[in-house]
Amino acid sequence: MTSRSLSTLDAGSLVDDLTLSFIDTYVNAYREFFDAIERSHGECLPEFIFNSARDQIPWLNDRPLTVFCLPHALVFWDQSKIPSGHWYLDGGPAIKIDEAHTRTPLSVRTLYSTNSSWKKPRGIARAILSDEIPGTVWTGHFLSGVSIGEATTATGKLLQFFEYRRNFDSFLTNATFGFFGYIESSSKIPEKYAATAFEVVSNLGFFPADLKNTRFFCSLSIVTSPETFLENPERREDLLRTAIYRDLSRTIARQEFDVEDYIRQFSSTVFWNPEPKNKQDRLYDAVFSNRAI
Repeated sequence: MTSRSLSTLDAGSLVDDLTLSFIDTYVNAYREFFDAIERSHGECLPEFIFNSARDQIPWLNDRPLTVFCLPHALVFWDQSKIPSGHWYLDGGPAIKIDEAHTRTPLSVRTLYSTNSSWKKPRGIARAILSDEIPGTVWTGHFLSGVSIGEATTATGKLLQFFEYRRNFDSFLTNATFGFFGYIESSSKIPEKYAATAFEVVSNLGFFPADLKNTRFFCSLSIVTSPETFLENPERREDLLRTAIYRDLSRTIARQEFDVEDYIRQFSSTVFWNPEPKNKQDRLYDAVFSNRAI
């Protein structure tokens, strides 16, 4: 069970027993299933894939995790391995939110023009807003005043809880300084992933061009139907198989093909949604084989 150290919660708090029960159940079940796959099929998949997965997937390590409780969803934000140094000036990977007449400070533009190695910042994409956005979105102040306490899982993972009393589209718009919502539209999470943690953004930073704020997502995941995972134990195994196949597919793409899909979607019509091309592939067999349990 998750040991609580939450501040006193009022009757209307979005952190309830369902939230804590889901986190406990999901983390434990995910780890047990993952370990079973490694024990049964470790000879079929390279060891470094499992090691990389443990480092990249929040449910498989004990680094701290921020949990945002929304009215109809849970959002998990891993910021435990933010790049060192001034990643928002050079290296990223990041998206700079800007206007046609740039808000980039003159001092930064001068730095790039005078430093031959910085003439073109690496790893940073400039996204230009076509419409004026509210100042609260530009400054990204949505986090202030909503912290409601901490809890620790049985495995020692520290969870810091926040409340956000609007929907996920609004959360994503504010969290990315308007990138989602004003530049890229959000899409509905595929139904088959609603009961598991679907990673929307990974290893990507966002910042407004005026550099007054920055935000880096090692991982940003959402669960839109945690009650389905808890209330349907008979479906839980299938839900976990699908989630782990999806997550391990991403790990393999990163490690073996040097492919990093920072955002699961880059358009409103295309969603990162892996499906096995051949049900005899090694990963599919490892995850969906009965021997994995």
